[in-house]
Amino acid sequence: MSRDEIIEWAVILLSVVLWWPRLFLGYDPLWYHLLIYYAVPVALIVIFVRRFRRMRAGLEYSEKVVQSQRYGQPPPSLDEKEGRRRS
Repeated sequence: MSRDEIIEWAVILLSVVLWWPRLFLGYDPLWYHLLIYYAVPVALIVIFVRRFRRMRAGLEYSEKVVQSQRYGQPPPSLDEKEGRRRS
């Protein structure tokens, strides 16, 4: 698991834990309200978009591998999968 994925999971878990005081204790000052109602959804949307892009890149790479196998060519390099370009 890459460092980015670990950070994403930590943010997701933190987002869940941040809701507990609101749900169980009724804790809701203005700064906390702004955090859980506005910052947390933005963070989760950013994570969703990043994961969706990674999934699409993986699917495109898999499609290239299948196409190359059909024509008897070697599979594309992993640099293409990660979006890096060779010089």
